[in-house]
Amino acid sequence: MGALQLLMAKKIPPKDLARLLRERKVVDRQIVSGETFRGQKWPDFVAIGATFKSCDFSKTRIDAAGFGAGGIQSRYLDCCFDDAEIYANAPGNARFERCTFRNVKIHVFRGLDAEFIDCLFTGVIKKAFFNGRPLRDRPISIDRDRNEFRGNDFSGAKLLDVGFRTGIDLRLQQLPKGDDYIYVEEGKKFVQSLPSLELTEKYGNQFGAIEKILLDEVAGGQQQIFLSIKGFPARDRGLLTELKHIAEGTLLA
Repeated sequence: MGALQLLMAKKIPPKDLARLLRERKVVDRQIVSGETFRGQKWPDFVAIGATFKSCDFSKTRIDAAGFGAGGIQSRYLDCCFDDAEIYANAPGNARFERCTFRNVKIHVFRGLDAEFIDCLFTGVIKKAFFNGRPLRDRPISIDRDRNEFRGNDFSGAKLLDVGFRTGIDLRLQQLPKGDDYIYVEEGKKFVQSLPSLELTEKYGNQFGAIEKILLDEVAGGQQQIFLSIKGFPARDRGLLTELKHIAEGTLLA
């Protein structure tokens, strides 16, 4: 359900609803070049088959970002989203090339069909995922087999509950490192070699739930695995820290 439908479904006084609808930003099949939207606040941003070149979206707040609505790809080339605050439950079919997201706050981003090439991220990204393949078997189909996803720098960002799925090559990205993250180069081999019996005895159902996540990642075509330990509930972090040690070969038998 898009932001417009959500607004209509809520019991909002007509005067306030009219104001919110006026504040929507809709760009339909336009080429926008060098325009600044700095500091704008939109309850709903909708781009349909649009192209943005060197546009400034810095300090914007978007409560429902439809960067590529309607199944038609919109493109963002050399655009700036620095200091933006973004909620994107349905970002859509969008392609970002050489865009910057410095000091960004992304609260949710369900990247089923989003493409990112040579983009820079710092700030905080949480409750987000990015797909290597467009999702099939749905009313709006995407006419490509792969989502292009390469050359992106997340190394200065804080990632919380962020997933890379269905075949994104993480060797082509820069990811954050440190105690809060698990990175596995050979995901399938790692999952198959886990001491499942010992971990089940030690952690019970907690391990079963994490193991299922890992198995689903591998089954979905994800060769490298990346997990944010702090993106999981506190009760799971001891187990995840142990998995990190196993992945790094530092856990003694």
